[in-house]
Amino acid sequence: MVMFIIGLASVMELALLIILITIFDMFEFDPLQLYVGKHYGRLTIISEERDSHGNWFNCKCDCGNSIRTRKYSVLKGLTKSCGCLHREIAHNVNVKHGLSNTRLHRIWSHMRSRCYTPTDKKYKNYGGRGITICSEWNDFVKFKEWAESNGYDDNLTIERIDVNGNYEPNNCTWVNLSLQTMNKTTSHYFKHFDKVYSLKDLVNVFNLSYKYLHREVITNKRLSDFNLEPATYTDYINQ
Repeated sequence: MVMFIIGLASVMELALLIILITIFDMFEFDPLQLYVGKHYGRLTIISEERDSHGNWFNCKCDCGNSIRTRKYSVLKGLTKSCGCLHREIAHNVNVKHGLSNTRLHRIWSHMRSRCYTPTDKKYKNYGGRGITICSEWNDFVKFKEWAESNGYDDNLTIERIDVNGNYEPNNCTWVNLSLQTMNKTTSHYFKHFDKVYSLKDLVNVFNLSYKYLHREVITNKRLSDFNLEPATYTDYINQ
């Protein structure tokens, strides 16, 4: 009896699947057309594409510009325009506080642009990877207050401690440009006995070429041959 019920359920599931496929065929249903014509923020979905990097929307902005951006970024409300909305917000903030010509404001504006403006040349490494900014920092004055109480100086730049994390108070600090270039997704750090080194530092420690170390340590993963343990940028700057 039990086997009969299980068999009946399987038959019903198969029948339902056949019905759904038939309906989709009748109406020429295309899942890539599901969002076409819908409006999100200032963006109207023109078409959807899929490739090895994910799902993308081709959109028309209310201002007339066309952009291609990640699907989830639009659906989650992270991208609401071609970038014109960001520029308007920045302009309105400028009028409000009169600090638009300061270096700190330029840092804030560029940070927002690379996270929320698909036409920004750095967007693919920030907003395109899902990097966002905390809601509090949508207000420049709040960002300025945080910056000035956390060590901001005109010779420093903002840095995310976790390069895969968002721009928010507990993941940001101020560093000089030479340190910032060391904290990238392509940077590598290792603990050698009681000290943490970058791969470039290890060139001098072992008196070996960078190319050789990269091949042996990064490509071939022979860390134990050099008495190395994986470490992070945070370990490096906090030692």
